[in-house]
Amino acid sequence: MKSTVAVFLAAVFTAASVNADEIELSNGNVIEGTIVEENEERVVIETEDGRLTIPKSQIASITRARTSEPAKPDSPPPNTARRYDGETFTRKLKAERAWEIQAEPGLKTMAAVPLIMSFWGSTNEQVIESERLRSSEPPDTKEVVFDFKNSGCRSLVMTWESPKGGKIIVVQHMDISISCRNTLYTMAKLPYPEETKKALAYSLAADSKGGINPANPDFAPICDEPALLSGYAEAAVEAVCEWINRNVAFESGKSSTSDTTFKDRTGNCVATASLACAMLRRMGIPSETVSAVFAGFDSGHCFIEVYYPDAGWVFYDLSKRERGFKYPECLVTAGWSYLVATPKSGDWKQGFFLAARDEGPFKALRDLPEDAFETRPGGLAWGAKVRRIKPPAGIRVRHRSIRETMSDLGTPPGKREYAQEHGR
Repeated sequence: MKSTVAVFLAAVFTAASVNADEIELSNGNVIEGTIVEENEERVVIETEDGRLTIPKSQIASITRARTSEPAKPDSPPPNTARRYDGETFTRKLKAERAWEIQAEPGLKTMAAVPLIMSFWGSTNEQVIESERLRSSEPPDTKEVVFDFKNSGCRSLVMTWESPKGGKIIVVQHMDISISCRNTLYTMAKLPYPEETKKALAYSLAADSKGGINPANPDFAPICDEPALLSGYAEAAVEAVCEWINRNVAFESGKSSTSDTTFKDRTGNCVATASLACAMLRRMGIPSETVSAVFAGFDSGHCFIEVYYPDAGWVFYDLSKRERGFKYPECLVTAGWSYLVATPKSGDWKQGFFLAARDEGPFKALRDLPEDAFETRPGGLAWGAKVRRIKPPAGIRVRHRSIRETMSDLGTPPGKREYAQEHGR
């Protein structure tokens, strides 16, 4: 196991020292340290995380130690900046959601619809620029509620005391900006401080409702590796994602718990997200599942967010294989089913009911320039460019998970929320 971990860490570690030897890998990552051995087949480099052996076939170039002054803490080290570093990819959408509410004339009817909220982070942002809600029959009352009827999301609850018709149409129009940044700045190391783990205990604990079990002893050979538990947190997250992508086959429609997914080695986006959270929580890394819907498509999606003390909450998508970012193809909804209740019935109605169109050109991730993001070894995944420095000024770091943001009803959805939180 240690040899496998060492090879993997060699592909993802980038040390913080400037006055050192540099090895640039063929995938664009840079490793810094002191080269202690070099021959036709391999290079051995001593880093602050230990000695790494790198095959020459994985190396693009080698730069020997420089004598220049150290870089400022908030600036990228020399020669680690690449084309497209810090690049932001933004998508502007006009979206419409519609709900058909079956009512009974004269009888009290209630409907709860999920809210889409603004959020931001060091590599992803979603801003509801404007929102308009109209109804074929205006409700008598409206109230924002979290976890209504165990929905797990924030909902707008509307009540008609005595509806006139048997069908009420509610339509929501939104102007939405979603974006991602291709560079992740983090120096966070494991183990995390006790105060951090205590503050985020919920995101480290078992979750029977979400099917997340960090205590599974079968995780030990992967998650209890000392080299991971004492190194960079981002490298440990990368290792878990790598293991899942190499060992768990995607199977549409198969949603299961973390234990079942690990045992069967198959599952859909929900299953792989639950497994990733269980493995990361075992390693002491707070993580949460995130619900979303593909913009312009009638299908939902699930991925995860991971917490770094310096970079905040960061997205990782196991099934779409996007690490350290989420490309702007999804709207984070944290729920999409809606509830309709009358004196005679009250059932959740499944459906996404979302139409969206781009206000301008938008390229798929695969159509971007090759160096816009980093391709992981073997072409297994796309990754954010990892720079082991503090997030530079101007990077908006989010220290509240999507779930926590939703549960705080003092934080309204929309652009107002963005302005309020950004000022903190």
